Amino acid sequence: AVLIGSGCDCLGCGLAQRRPTLRVFELDRAGSVAIKREALRQLLADTSRLRLLGADLGCDDALSVLAADPGFDPGRPTLCVAEGVLMYLPSARAQQLLRTLAQRLSHPTLIATTMDLWRGRPRFRRERPWVRGWLQRRGEPFRWGCERDAIGAWLTGCGWRLRALAEPGDPDDPDPSPGEWLLLAQCAAA
Repeated sequence: AVLIGSGCDCLGCGLAQRRPTLRVFELDRAGSVAIKREALRQLLADTSRLRLLGADLGCDDALSVLAADPGFDPGRPTLCVAEGVLMYLPSARAQQLLRTLAQRLSHPTLIATTMDLWRGRPRFRRERPWVRGWLQRRGEPFRWGCERDAIGAWLTGCGWRLRALAEPGDPDDPDPSPGEWLLLAQCAAA
């Protein structure tokens, strides 16, 4: 499993502990990786099957960082998770990242989120007026979003085939700030 921009999320550690044959690789900013590595060390967490790799997703070739790790095998079936990260990258950079994953991994599956567009810009459905300014000040503005009818074509341009899409406005979704499309895609070449 390759988790892209995982931040302080514990999914990677949990997957590695629950699935003894699974190797988990997390790619995130070097500073975030350092904080997470120290927190896991203090918690005495077993990280023997979890690799935390520093990469600037805005400019680094994430697959080169993965390829440099001796435990990573691009020939194995790989689940790629990009949850809550693509909207912070310019659209062209997000496309390049996904295209690289599709081209260099032999059997990849993708689970990702993209922001929906509301009134022509990427935003949460119940977004308060102050949220946009706060994200801007934090250096993490939403840089792009995608309308439902465009997601399949956008993924196709990246080398992926859309398999399933969860609506961001599902009334049964307990998320207090809906606005992200959750998608499942397979590599188009697979």
